Amino acid sequence: MIINALLEASKRGKKIAVRWNMESPRPSQVILDFSDFKPSAISSIYEALIVEDGIYRGKPFYVPVGEVRVNLEKLIALGTKVSGRIIIQGEPIIGLKPPCETWLMSLPCKPVGELDIETKAGSPVIRVKDTKLQYLRDIDNAVLGELHIGLNPIRMPNSCGVISPILTRTLCFIHFWIIDRNNRLHYQLLVKNAEILLDDKVIWRTT
Repeated sequence: MIINALLEASKRGKKIAVRWNMESPRPSQVILDFSDFKPSAISSIYEALIVEDGIYRGKPFYVPVGEVRVNLEKLIALGTKVSGRIIIQGEPIIGLKPPCETWLMSLPCKPVGELDIETKAGSPVIRVKDTKLQYLRDIDNAVLGELHIGLNPIRMPNSCGVISPILTRTLCFIHFWIIDRNNRLHYQLLVKNAEILLDDKVIWRTT
């Protein structure tokens, strides 16, 4: 479904939006705008997409860790524009900040910062606004490099468990790679209760 939506958007010049925290007065969204996508580049779109199905496939201890990975910089090179606004409301940024307790329990969290996303010099650049937290200021001018969409079903326990690399590759989550090239660091912004829309029609939801 996700791969087909990306292909349709590129062929027809449509928009794909990733949205979360819709119940909040300040929801977040990242938009992929294909209106200027180069027609000659449609056959190259697969270079920006990877379907990961586990490095131990076929082995006795195989555990599927499936996800679709969308390289946003490669999409930009093909003519896509990436923009958006992210309101940090308790979401973990793995490698930078833990989740707040209320986020783990799917309860409202207080906004702690605002990130604007704009296409600049071939990359979706993060501009940090409206925060008092130094660790968020430190990712100003970092790059929103990849969008990862988990594919595996899972029955979540009714408790606040540890967020593991396996859980981030399930239908419960979407996550973005944040790349800080100046300091050679990578982070993962993990979001839940998210939906993906193709021209305002919902085509995917986290579980």
